[in-house]
Amino acid sequence: MYYTQEQIDRANQADLVSFLQSQGEQLTRAGNEYRWKRHDSLTVRGNKWYRHSQSKGGGPVDFVIEFFGKSFTEAVELLTGEKGAAPPPDRPCPASLSDFRLPPPNSDNRTARNYLTAARRIDEDVTGFFFARGDIYEDAAHHNAVFVGRDEDGIPRYAHSEYSNASEPPFYRLRAI
Repeated sequence: MYYTQEQIDRANQADLVSFLQSQGEQLTRAGNEYRWKRHDSLTVRGNKWYRHSQSKGGGPVDFVIEFFGKSFTEAVELLTGEKGAAPPPDRPCPASLSDFRLPPPNSDNRTARNYLTAARRIDEDVTGFFFARGDIYEDAAHHNAVFVGRDEDGIPRYAHSEYSNASEPPFYRLRAI
């Protein structure tokens, strides 16, 4: 099931005292708060709850998940009384896969390898494995570390490039998806 952010926000605005009473639960007033008979260390005020014995609290959706054993979507449905819709269709890829091209590799991977092992502190054996497979390499133009994502047939379908010059702050850019 799919719920819009508006529906989720509406569920998180639900009054927990009214909700618990509608579920047949007993509450006792304690000043501005209510104590739930079933969990005497739990207090409720408006749409917030707090369990003193565990120093833990939250909103209505978290409450229903925690104390009624519901999933996220079941909690939203219980609090709003609304059924979720089918998830929206995936957005189409902005570029066709046939347009995707990896940046040309550098003659060596020295800058990218140094960046990953020294600046990012990734083990040399780990980086060496991915460099050997061609799943990480250094691009020729900018000396960025390029991380290649492949489909089930091993064909590159996307890549992420990370700025490798350790004297500069990291710069991230997605190449294509």
